[in-house]
Amino acid sequence: QRLGDLLADYLLPQDFPHSVAPQYSDYMRARSVQYFFGGAMSVFTTRSLLASLGVANKHSSEAAAAINWVVKDGAGRLGRFLFARWGRELDCELKQFRLMGDVLMETGAALELSTVLMPRMFLPLACTANLAKNLAAVTASSTRAPIYRTFAKQNNLADVTAKGESVANLADVVGTAFGIALAKANLPVLPTFAALSVGYLIASRREVDSVVLPYLNRARLSYTTRAFYSTGRVPETLEGNYREPLMPWSDPHNGRVVLGATVEEACAGPQQLHDALAAFSGRQYALTYRPDTRKCYALLKQGASPRSVQQAAMDAHALLWMLDQ
Repeated sequence: QRLGDLLADYLLPQDFPHSVAPQYSDYMRARSVQYFFGGAMSVFTTRSLLASLGVANKHSSEAAAAINWVVKDGAGRLGRFLFARWGRELDCELKQFRLMGDVLMETGAALELSTVLMPRMFLPLACTANLAKNLAAVTASSTRAPIYRTFAKQNNLADVTAKGESVANLADVVGTAFGIALAKANLPVLPTFAALSVGYLIASRREVDSVVLPYLNRARLSYTTRAFYSTGRVPETLEGNYREPLMPWSDPHNGRVVLGATVEEACAGPQQLHDALAAFSGRQYALTYRPDTRKCYALLKQGASPRSVQQAAMDAHALLWMLDQ
């Protein structure tokens, strides 16, 4: 009992489960599994990096090996810098970026593992891997607070964040120990890594699926509009979050609604602009559709209210749904 209370103090928010949202447990279970597999994979990738670096530089100086390692880390820092331009997108496409970050992390790990197969390609492979993993790290750190905020019910964001990270770090340590045991067992590297990767990505998807965001973004608006016109009912918040497209190729309307388009983008000629303004007279927006791009464009009038922008987006998705039938 005493051990259980001690672990609860370190791993669970105070007054759990009443102080957090119901989906918190599902999220942390998936997150723990993900970090467990991630820790295990790190053993194999680190061993591959060190082995390939040694082979590639066995006839060169220690300085050359050090330069290779420093350049690899520098490429990763460049990735953190480049990611900043997508900062505003994170607020609305939170789950999509989080999942893509995990895919990038897995891609980076696979590239690191491949260095042992091509040691003379160490520098380009390791640089690309570190670039991908640093992009993933920035994605994770940028989305962490908004995700934890959805679980905090009693103004306890700091407590939820601290305990959530404790659980993740513990899972990472256990996973690393498991990876060391697998490495010592001399199992085939590629099949073992593939199995760990599958577990990591499945846990990542379940982790993202357990996050319920109470607002509409482009993906949830797209699903909600299509569901309403198909079934005649508005999906619940939980359903909208669970069903929203998380990958670009899974959303039939991805990139096909352009909010705040210019006249040059939206209209093939003056007549189309005239027709659109006439059709939407009295509103703060006008919609056009161009068959050559298969996109719907929303022209917003100066001073358009947020409600009008939302209505324009909904009408644009509705128009696409009708045209696609």
